[in-house]
Amino acid sequence: MRLKKLSAAFLFLALAFSALKAQENAILTSISSQKENARLELSNKLVAGEINLKKMTVSETEKAKSPVLAAVLSGVVPGAGQFYGKSFVKSAIFFGIEAGLWIVNVVFVKKGDDQTTFYENYAKTNWDIHKYAQWLVDQSFTGSSGINPNNPDLNALRLSINNCESQNFSHTLPPDGDQQYYEVIGKYQNYTAGWKEAVGITKSNYEFTKLNQVDYYMTERQRANSYYNVGTYSLIAVMANHIVSAIDAVLTVNSRNEKLNLKGSVSFEPVYSYRQDRTIVTPFAHLSLNF
Repeated sequence: MRLKKLSAAFLFLALAFSALKAQENAILTSISSQKENARLELSNKLVAGEINLKKMTVSETEKAKSPVLAAVLSGVVPGAGQFYGKSFVKSAIFFGIEAGLWIVNVVFVKKGDDQTTFYENYAKTNWDIHKYAQWLVDQSFTGSSGINPNNPDLNALRLSINNCESQNFSHTLPPDGDQQYYEVIGKYQNYTAGWKEAVGITKSNYEFTKLNQVDYYMTERQRANSYYNVGTYSLIAVMANHIVSAIDAVLTVNSRNEKLNLKGSVSFEPVYSYRQDRTIVTPFAHLSLNF
């Protein structure tokens, strides 16, 4: 009788333990299922757009450059507009051309000035107004009677010579030091008689007389003019460089505004963390550059 009671007690305990174990498993299964359902529900909501965090995006496009400002910058300093438009190679090219042209201008204008001083000094040393006046008198040109070759007043002497020249030649002697003064004494045949090398020149042969001294003088004068011409051409090129650079700056900026598309974005996506056993909304950054 006592044995039967003990057996019944053990059987009851075993059944009770099995029932508790089954209930525990059911509870754990329910909790796990609820977690999974919550994760799936959140994912579904994100996908369906009910809680569409993916659409929380921030985008920024680089601000467009101003073609007008680019043109003004390059119009003032060639290459500045290209630098503003971030075309650094072209900026360096235009600026380099500008610097080179100004260097050429300064160098050749200086060479022209030096050469001008040289040929003017040569003329002062080798051409003599008194000798020329004496030749006019000696050859009895019309109006030469009013000339005093030894007159120390050079301006008065020149005026008396001009009176004679106006009756015999196409040009008259300009004031000493004028640009035309240095031109005519080497260009027109009647002034050949005033050069130091002039010997045996008469009224009948002066038009055909050639002096090496005059040829040398005119060559040196032309050399000065050639230097000045290079300086002038460099200034023309400077202006052209400003214009071309301004036009190119507009094209460069317009092209960059059309082609450059720099964007950045931040999106938020669900990521399941096995370590934390839950779904975490995680930010993702995206960058794209198109040009």
